[in-house]
Amino acid sequence: MTYFHKVRHAAVAAAALALVGGAQAAGFVDSGPTFAPTTELISFDSYDGLLYDATLYPTGLALESGGIVRLTTVDGGALIGAFVQDLEGNGLWGARFDVTPTGIGNFLAATQTINFDFGTHGPQARVGAFFNLSQPLSGPKGNQITLTALDGMGAELESFSFGVDTDAASYNEGVFAGFDRTSADIASFRVSFTAGGSVVMDELHLTAVPVPEASTWAMMVAGLAAMGALARRRRA
Repeated sequence: MTYFHKVRHAAVAAAALALVGGAQAAGFVDSGPTFAPTTELISFDSYDGLLYDATLYPTGLALESGGIVRLTTVDGGALIGAFVQDLEGNGLWGARFDVTPTGIGNFLAATQTINFDFGTHGPQARVGAFFNLSQPLSGPKGNQITLTALDGMGAELESFSFGVDTDAASYNEGVFAGFDRTSADIASFRVSFTAGGSVVMDELHLTAVPVPEASTWAMMVAGLAAMGALARRRRA
């Protein structure tokens, strides 16, 4: 094998490794969706105030028909298709009849940890939703939401916590939060929060299509550029 061929193979290998083995992106909190729901968008609008009952749904409640995205939680800890939720110091969430910054229609409200299993959809690369949670009417707003991404074996991939601070007179305000990873390895998604509080969420976005990070693209482009330079030198 010539020197040129060795270098070319090394450059191609480096580019491939960059694409499949780049550093995983961290969790995010943003003002709105940062990716398209190319796999599924779960809005909870098809439910009409359904109280989750673990005795009726021992393997979890399937949230949509295109694939099996299942919700599980402590019995009675979730209201799917909720109409209204008083978040005290963070205002009010109510059923939407037009588009708001946090979605439209009904939503999910919970007082216990919520788990989403992506079942037949398979592992996802990007998961996100709109969130808010109850906060005290006075004093510091210390209640927090914790999001956890888990692999197919139930092992933790990433976890982070964040607070939400909206006005006590606000209506349907919140943040968009989740995970944006460079490989499709999120098999389930957990939402937990400060004990004694409540959380609301809507517009659960899922996509199995990973997007390489900028540094990954840079490594690949550098490898291809090196190949091009060597080819020109060889022809000269």
